[in-house]
Amino acid sequence: MTRPKPSCVSHPLRSCLAAGMAAALLLSSAATGHGALRNDREHMREISETGQPGLLSLTSSVLPLEIPWLKPGDSFSWQIGLHLAEQPLADGSVEFIPFGGLVQPATNYLLTARRCEKQWAGQSGTNASMACASGAKIVLSDFPLGSGATAKVPLGDITASAAPHILFTLSLPKEAFPGDPFTFAIGFTALGDDYPARQDGLAETGGRVSGFLTAAAALLGAGLYVTLRGRRRNIL
Repeated sequence: MTRPKPSCVSHPLRSCLAAGMAAALLLSSAATGHGALRNDREHMREISETGQPGLLSLTSSVLPLEIPWLKPGDSFSWQIGLHLAEQPLADGSVEFIPFGGLVQPATNYLLTARRCEKQWAGQSGTNASMACASGAKIVLSDFPLGSGATAKVPLGDITASAAPHILFTLSLPKEAFPGDPFTFAIGFTALGDDYPARQDGLAETGGRVSGFLTAAAALLGAGLYVTLRGRRRNIL
């Protein structure tokens, strides 16, 4: 599978979402942070596919996406919905990949990802407070965005009958000083299979090579490309 190439416009923090076997969609412009209402569910926007269709499609709580400059102690949260088609069940994973600017030492920024089986309640934005009624599962905890930092984390089962939502939070600890600009990528994958259904109605998820190859042919990659810029300085 060809990894999507980042293609973003310049802003304090910018992101691109890609769907398909290669890069597919450009996101830009500003998204203002909102204080969260814990009993409120924000509008999720579909991410249009312009690449090869596959098993997985995405929705985003912030679209277009721009994450503002974060001061020490600040955070920015947004959620991505994962929607499965063509298969009743798939095995999901998320990968964090350094690009360009991450050849530098540690950036001091931390990334956390949590899974909710339904949409998170609240409003994405700066220092947002989001709630998961079904109970959240930690996917990634305080992952440091530093030089060479890469992680591939299993998401577990994704079913067509439900759309899990992953809440991402980028934070800068109170004692930390923001580093230089950097870029990283968040990529999603979902592997379906052609195994016969079990008696409980779910597809079998064994390790047969033939099933994996069939799944790989129908694989859809989707990714979030994030570039953090330094603070804009006033010129006298």
